[in-house]
Amino acid sequence: MPEELEGIVRRDDPEDADGVLPGMVGLDERFDDNALVDALQLRYPVVHIASHFRFVPGTERDSYLLLGTGKRLKLEQINIGAYNFGAVDLLTLSACETAMGARGPRARRSRALGHWRRSVARRECWRHYGR
Repeated sequence: MPEELEGIVRRDDPEDADGVLPGMVGLDERFDDNALVDALQLRYPVVHIASHFRFVPGTERDSYLLLGTGKRLKLEQINIGAYNFGAVDLLTLSACETAMGARGPRARRSRALGHWRRSVARRECWRHYGR
């Protein structure tokens, strides 16, 4: 996967000739809450998160994004923390359970997702047979 990302992400480095989208990559333990905040502060219009996300309808306390450190970043923390998705035009979440959601009267969207009035959110759900 790191080789594929080199062809997609162009870092702010004169020596980086590869990549089509400006950005940064945080793999494994380098994908922590600080890295996510830092990336969002750089206001990239496209954000792709390939990690496990557990969505529990009706509660933000039990829904979480699994960081590369193993820490669970709760949706509740995302909503009240320094996670500003305001500049994001396209957010993609790809991993287990990212496409799961609630239906009916309990369905609701988090305040974090509410910031994307003009953006597109794309979710992919696939089985992960990684390490």
